[in-house]
Amino acid sequence: MQVSQGRLGISQEELTTIAVGSYCPEVNRQTALDAGFQWYLPKPIKPNELVSEILRITQRQI
Repeated sequence: MQVSQGRLGISQEELTTIAVGSYCPEVNRQTALDAGFQWYLPKPIKPNELVSEILRITQRQI
């Protein structure tokens, strides 16, 4: 798993990503962060947690 430049030509530094995973949350979290994701949410995703993360990320970038 690796975050890479997509079709839109946005660099990894410009793109904020949230990884979603299950099973062993702490191992998945570290794997996701090592791959370049900025945030990790374990499944099952609670809608309010997802919205909170998105709001926190977007407010940080303004």
